[in-house]
Amino acid sequence: MPEGYDHKYVHSHFVYKLKVTDGQADTWVSQLKKLSSFISKGKESYKLMVGE
Repeated sequence: MPEGYDHKYVHSHFVYKLKVTDGQADTWVSQLKKLSSFISKGKESYKLMVGE
């Protein structure tokens, strides 16, 4: 380490502290409840595009 640097403030990697708010969690839970319908609609769209 170069002279004059304080080792307490030199980091070897990044750390992300991401916290989900209650509102974001509610949105994700409601979307997960609809996941099977999203998947089936996506499959229907794919079939229309490919021509199956």
